[in-house]
Amino acid sequence: IFFIIYIIGTSFFELKSYNFLVKTIAQNSKASDDIVLVVIDDKSLHQIGRWPWRRTKYGEIFEYLSNYTQAKQFGYDAIVVAPDVEHPESDKKFFNDIKNYDKLIAGVGFSNSEFKNVDEKLYEKMLFEKNGIIIEDQRNNKYKNPSSYKSFSTFQKDYLKNIKNLGSVNTSLDNDGYIRKIEQIINYKGKLYPSLGLLMYSKYTGINHFVLTDKYLLAKNNNYSLKMPITNELGGAYSNLYFYKTDEDGYSHQKVSASDIIKSLEAIKKGEKPQLNPEIFKDKIVFVGANANAQALQDIKRTPVSDTFSGVDIQATNLDNILNNEFYRSSSSLYNILNIILVFIVAFVLVCTLPIPMAILSCSCLMLIYLIFAFFMFAHKIAIGIIMPEIFI
Repeated sequence: IFFIIYIIGTSFFELKSYNFLVKTIAQNSKASDDIVLVVIDDKSLHQIGRWPWRRTKYGEIFEYLSNYTQAKQFGYDAIVVAPDVEHPESDKKFFNDIKNYDKLIAGVGFSNSEFKNVDEKLYEKMLFEKNGIIIEDQRNNKYKNPSSYKSFSTFQKDYLKNIKNLGSVNTSLDNDGYIRKIEQIINYKGKLYPSLGLLMYSKYTGINHFVLTDKYLLAKNNNYSLKMPITNELGGAYSNLYFYKTDEDGYSHQKVSASDIIKSLEAIKKGEKPQLNPEIFKDKIVFVGANANAQALQDIKRTPVSDTFSGVDIQATNLDNILNNEFYRSSSSLYNILNIILVFIVAFVLVCTLPIPMAILSCSCLMLIYLIFAFFMFAHKIAIGIIMPEIFI
């Protein structure tokens, strides 16, 4: 009976309590001002035109960021797969220009489906050349399981050839459809690949050697140090996301409309004052993505802080976590079970030794004390079970 209740409780109730605690703690956690989102939003579609845009519009965003700002990096949270059959010249220019942007790091998605109609060996060779970091795997052999991934984004060949850096944008859905963690290390056919955030961290800090152990992902140089708690699943490594307070539009990081970037570039080229002062991007890390109420552009995910959290903001949150070493460390199943047994025994002793009114009062106090303890641990980035101990008390 104990284990039946435990399994049911942890599968349904604990996840909801985790959401509640994350959302509560996030209200007092502000995202970094050093990260800015450039989003193709409803305003962008209204000012620039209906979707789909020609890919040269993306090129204009990167041209502005690369040539007219002092942004340190820009991440591209988009998968360039289908060709623009109506404007092939636009694709050609975009794919050719993309090789000029050294600070650009783009996203790649890994899939359980087989490749179709591509030169698999050539694609895998090019992918391997697109991150340039070393991940030293010191894990126990029991964690080095074969991955289920059989392919990755079938990019347009010229795009894949010319883009210089690719990081994974794979997230992880829990059973209830919420994203609470992200896949930091992808195991693809025996090789380990970094997440978009981790690769951006590497380029930003100059650290290109990481050590993966059973419990942590480690890295260090003279100025930066990383100690990321991880869980090993399916041959890869995952970390829990630490979310921040969101604004009225649902974003946790500063957001700029893509149309403001494009119009500012047009103004600069005409010798006019740009709508956006390029100084706002000085020394910033920029993420470019889409999230608008249009077909194929609404990129929202269910997270503990919001059911409509922007996908590009998840990638920004991940990098924010890595740069600031802000991670939730989850307690193990063994710890949770022992925790439940301990509070159950305490409650049992109270009921057996005290008069009923005093026992009820004492158990109520025990529940309150445990709740405060759980909040305290969560505030210190350690996620322990909260609902099941209360139920067993």
